[in-house]
Amino acid sequence: MINNMSLEFGTGDIGVSSGIKPFTGVGFIGFTNQEPKEIGFIEYLDKTVFTEDFPLIMHFTKTKSIDVVISALEEVKRLMTDYEADQWKV
Repeated sequence: MINNMSLEFGTGDIGVSSGIKPFTGVGFIGFTNQEPKEIGFIEYLDKTVFTEDFPLIMHFTKTKSIDVVISALEEVKRLMTDYEADQWKV
């Protein structure tokens, strides 16, 4: 199922959390708004989080689905890197 929502990364104001739902083995990545932080900053929470805490969440029932998302992210990264390199040639 897909809901119409958009995330814009690049300013450090989106928190990204990951985990696995107990007793189900379903993995998840949750996204939440946060005060801007350095991109890549890792903050380990010493508390239980619930999927209901995230306004946007990705659930994974098969690891192959994670591979597909990783491949898409790697392709976008490659395209952006090529674009940035081309900008310097002008």
